[in-house]
Amino acid sequence: MSGKVGTLRYMAVEVAMHRPYNVAADVYSWSMVCYELMTLQKPFGGWTRDMHSNLVCGKGVRPEFTTDINQQLKSLLEQCWAQKPRDRPNMRQVLDRLRTMEEEQLLLCSQAAPSQTPQGGSGGFMRRGMSGHFCDTEIIESARMA
Repeated sequence: MSGKVGTLRYMAVEVAMHRPYNVAADVYSWSMVCYELMTLQKPFGGWTRDMHSNLVCGKGVRPEFTTDINQQLKSLLEQCWAQKPRDRPNMRQVLDRLRTMEEEQLLLCSQAAPSQTPQGGSGGFMRRGMSGHFCDTEIIESARMA
């Protein structure tokens, strides 16, 4: 592959600049896709190729977080889109951190008091964890068994 193929907004700096690259480019791309999923905003939306080259590749500009997301996930994404490939974690490290975040969220949800709102049709109840997110107790129980 080269910087001539693919969608620029998800492309690692080294790929966009036609430089040698390795799997760290995939980590960068993953972080841009994850950013879009978490914020519902396309990274660098409306930017021209020249703007991307100057600002992203040249000056290290990255997407801004305009929505409230988990601080650990935000930190992980910021590490994954580091300008220099050697500064990015590998995907094993990313997975390990995501699993840790998941375990912490499950623990928070399991410790929260049940609300009075029944979960639609399943007979389960929703719980609000300390993060403010609702957790389905049936999902928590099935995750524990996995």
